[in-house]
Amino acid sequence: MTLRASVAPGFLSSVITMVSFSAYAKIKDTTEKVQDGLLKSFDLLYAVVIPVVFLVMAAGGKLILIFLGEAWLPMTNAFRVLLIFFVVHTIIDMAYALFNGIGHPDKKVKYETVKIPLTIILIYLLTARYGIDGAALAMLLGAVPILLISLRDLKRLTRTDYATMLAPIGIPLLLSALLFAPVVVFKDAILARGTVLVIFLSLALGLAYVVLIYLIGRRWNMGPYKTLALIWQHIR
Repeated sequence: MTLRASVAPGFLSSVITMVSFSAYAKIKDTTEKVQDGLLKSFDLLYAVVIPVVFLVMAAGGKLILIFLGEAWLPMTNAFRVLLIFFVVHTIIDMAYALFNGIGHPDKKVKYETVKIPLTIILIYLLTARYGIDGAALAMLLGAVPILLISLRDLKRLTRTDYATMLAPIGIPLLLSALLFAPVVVFKDAILARGTVLVIFLSLALGLAYVVLIYLIGRRWNMGPYKTLALIWQHIR
């Protein structure tokens, strides 16, 4: 499970890199446009991961039971930690794409030289003491220092303050909180109803989230709608 999780961030980050890297390479001399590309990357990231985080935190055990089986239930806490690792690692990959695009590919080499041995040491120490939960925690702790350094460099190179980087999280966070509030309140009753209801409710919440992102974007020009629409145009 830990090995799979180490590869998982590559899926979303590869999409972000595909959209952003060529743009960064073309506009590396224009700070405002680089900043705009960075914020669009955060738009995509937050729009995807925030509702997933809410879902996993609310029903992680049930999801593991449905998709992996009862034998994997002891992995529930590790699964949640690895989800946070996924988010952290994706932000790091976003930073690497920007560094490469604006002429600083050496930063990835330097940071990975630190992260890889640090993670190996942490895995050795924490797995021996806490098992699979320790291995998941080790991967997260190994990535956090690189995240902090990368964010510092993003701030300096793009002249984007931390509040601006965090701003795109607003609409996805608000919508996820509103949609999942009833789920958290009635969690036990919902999970006791069985697999079909959990899957149906997850799909319904996902559809409601997408519709609300669309409506808010079209009506008030807020949230990640414009970025998602732009990506959809590129995909088509």
